[in-house]
Amino acid sequence: FAVHNEASDQLVVLPSTDLAEEFRSCKQMRCVFFNMCLGAAAADAFMEKCPAVNFVVYFARRVTDLTAHDFAGRFYRKLRETRNVEEAFSVARRMLTTCSAAHYDGQLPSIRIRKGTEPPQLQIGPPREPLRF
Repeated sequence: FAVHNEASDQLVVLPSTDLAEEFRSCKQMRCVFFNMCLGAAAADAFMEKCPAVNFVVYFARRVTDLTAHDFAGRFYRKLRETRNVEEAFSVARRMLTTCSAAHYDGQLPSIRIRKGTEPPQLQIGPPREPLRF
């Protein structure tokens, strides 16, 4: 687990496998959101070690605090409204692409969905395909 502090330009590191190990026995956690730089390793660790986790949202590269904050705000608001991780992710991700350059650094978040995860209850359109970015 690594978090980049923009103000001091320092990186705080805890191995993502250790963090995932701490949550391995948690049976009620379905979605993990890494709103930080370089979250792919943490996403991998949670998908591997935490069988209850069906969704991991993360930024694969460096991301500014403002972009991370804007994405998180939209993601959590939509998640509260719909209770649907995939829809909340898609809406928040799309919002980033409409922001001005002052508020968006070009980095888009990613999502990992565990194979076999049930699609949302309300389905409009063709059968569900996994999101690929």
